[in-house]
Amino acid sequence: MKVIRRNKMPNGTDIQQEDWSMDYSFYAPKSTVAVYPVSMKVCKEKHIVNGEKFRLKLDFDNEEQANKCYDSLSEGTSKISDYKEFGYGDAILFDLIGEQI
Repeated sequence: MKVIRRNKMPNGTDIQQEDWSMDYSFYAPKSTVAVYPVSMKVCKEKHIVNGEKFRLKLDFDNEEQANKCYDSLSEGTSKISDYKEFGYGDAILFDLIGEQI
């Protein structure tokens, strides 16, 4: 995995765009965005504690979609919850952040 770029959202949440295609052929190049919000709840099955950062990965079909997500989250023009459909298999994680992020 290679980190393409890193930033912080306006609320201080860490964000980075990643390229997993060199490790896994089923990923398009530079098509993953990972955010590290602070949990507002406990999730025992994912070992996430209230008040601590956790990783939430958003997988897109291509680099263009990932760029759009990364840019809009970095600029504060969208929320993580706007991208719930791209958090494959991790819908439960979106419940940990509420709607404000």
